[in-house]
Amino acid sequence: MFLKSRLVNTSVAMALMLGAGLGLSSHSAFADQLKQEGAQKFNVQIGAQIFTDEGGKPSWQGMKFYPGTITVNVGDTVTWKANAGAEPHTVTFMGNETNFPELFTPEGGGDPGAGGPPPAGGPPPSLIVNPKVAFPQGGNTYDGSAYVNSGMLASDIPGPKEYTLSFTKPGTYEYFCALHSGPGPDGKIEGMTARIVVQAAGSALPKTPAQVDAEATQLIAADSQVAKAKEAELLKQAPAPTKNTDGTTTYHVNMGADIMEQGLEYQRFWPKVVNVKQGDTVEWSMPMGGFHTATFGDEPDLIQVAPGAGGQPVAKVNPEFFPAGDHMHTGTGYYNSGPLAGPDEPADAGPKTYSLTFTKTGRFEYICIPHYHNGMDGTVIVEARTDAPTAGTTTGTTTGATDAGMPRTGNGNSTNWTIPAIFVLVASAIALAGTLLRRGKASKQL
Repeated sequence: MFLKSRLVNTSVAMALMLGAGLGLSSHSAFADQLKQEGAQKFNVQIGAQIFTDEGGKPSWQGMKFYPGTITVNVGDTVTWKANAGAEPHTVTFMGNETNFPELFTPEGGGDPGAGGPPPAGGPPPSLIVNPKVAFPQGGNTYDGSAYVNSGMLASDIPGPKEYTLSFTKPGTYEYFCALHSGPGPDGKIEGMTARIVVQAAGSALPKTPAQVDAEATQLIAADSQVAKAKEAELLKQAPAPTKNTDGTTTYHVNMGADIMEQGLEYQRFWPKVVNVKQGDTVEWSMPMGGFHTATFGDEPDLIQVAPGAGGQPVAKVNPEFFPAGDHMHTGTGYYNSGPLAGPDEPADAGPKTYSLTFTKTGRFEYICIPHYHNGMDGTVIVEARTDAPTAGTTTGTTTGATDAGMPRTGNGNSTNWTIPAIFVLVASAIALAGTLLRRGKASKQL
């Protein structure tokens, strides 16, 4: 899996003091001096981690480039620094290409949608991540003509943690994260996008590199405050349990949330802990869309990287990411919702809820596969039932709590591949965060 660090730069404070004391602008003496100092080096932060609970892992992610727009001159360089912990991103410039880079392709090539989903009971599809997204493409300069891409960057996993380009031609260049963006109805790329304005060499700069660093810090701090306030509101809205006619209860768990207009994503199950009785059911759903799973029994990586032909690495989607197990948790085994569709997605985007009925007592921990490194996990505590459900309800045999935990006893052989348009769902999800799924791009099919 793409496995928190925040950039701490003492120059930020100095930059703020200089900016306040000197009244810097594009016409300041300092900016005029910059014109004569040669090429400048700018930084942009990729994403942000926001911490609101115990455990040292981020509960929110800022799905943005900080700042979203910077101005540089021909000959200047920009270095994008991964700032989102285990959340991966790319820095992608389209150049003259017109087709948005698809995220997945079937192993061996071909049309991933050909023939529809695999037959019921068959193995999960074998998908690879498009090398044009997963790995670096193009050189280290950009003039607006060719596709360039950083590959997947994350600060808390092995691999590249930053990406640098020098700009050689004036212009305004849009770029995006290929994991968290996609074409809107009008073809314009939406989601995690930003721009670089490139001026002629020697032009006065509106902000110094230090001021750009300071702006990024201020923007992240502002987003952190928005996220914390929103989280307090969300946790007051946890859905109430539903009483069933047979005497059992269905408990409801929300999977994440987001503030689309702010580019912020909440990566937590809420409520985090659910206490139930034997025979009760837990149902998971996404109140605002997203890209999450509810997975019991293992901690599989979403992406597996292996050597390919000629030494070229290949990034594959782990088959354990897809739905597995039935809807009756018997104390052991592997149970996985697979990615669920958001509430506003079309019917063919896939299931919008996932439920498990618990037949054994114990403590059962579960995770979201794409986000468990960021602390997205939950617990279902099953207690013995003292009241008798209506005849016909299956509750299983009472055992001690030692039967629970997360044993790995199966590989999802009971998976039923009748789920509608699994390829549409996975493609629309846009692995690892789901901006396309949140923004209703399920129509963007592979």
